[in-house]
Amino acid sequence: MRLIDFYVDGFGILHDVSIETISPGLSIFLGDNEAGKTTCLSFLRDMFFGFPDGRSKENSYSPLAGGQHGGRLLLHSDRLGEVLLERRPGKRGGVVTIMFEGGATGGEEDLRQLLGGVTREVFKNIYAFSLSELQQIETLDNDRVKAVLYGATTGTVSLPTALSGIEAKLTELYRP
Repeated sequence: MRLIDFYVDGFGILHDVSIETISPGLSIFLGDNEAGKTTCLSFLRDMFFGFPDGRSKENSYSPLAGGQHGGRLLLHSDRLGEVLLERRPGKRGGVVTIMFEGGATGGEEDLRQLLGGVTREVFKNIYAFSLSELQQIETLDNDRVKAVLYGATTGTVSLPTALSGIEAKLTELYRP
């Protein structure tokens, strides 16, 4: 899955902002201090994994410049084609709507499947990180993050998937 473009309705200092035609591969957001780079990164994280609730220590990025909290992401999946993800305020991270090519719609469970088991922690440390995360190398000291890095570097399945397959085969062979 890859991000094609996104629209921010209201998120922190961002309002009515579109970023279009993001090229495949590595994308880097550059800008002056206080330009909104961290806000933009947090927007992407929250769109995929939900807005933090009032109990969280994370910034909720309530809209300061107008608009309704949230926005849209246009994604491309090799399996599903173009997928539009929209998230709006609501319970448990907000209300998710997924729109597939052909007009079918889905929700939170479809988003989890689309993400392929990637968690907020893995996304934050592997796929969408800031300089502050790079400065704190101990953020990579997480079993799930290590497993994704292992799979990415070997070009094979992730370590937990490989271990599950081995465990299943051992059970099949040695149970009798």
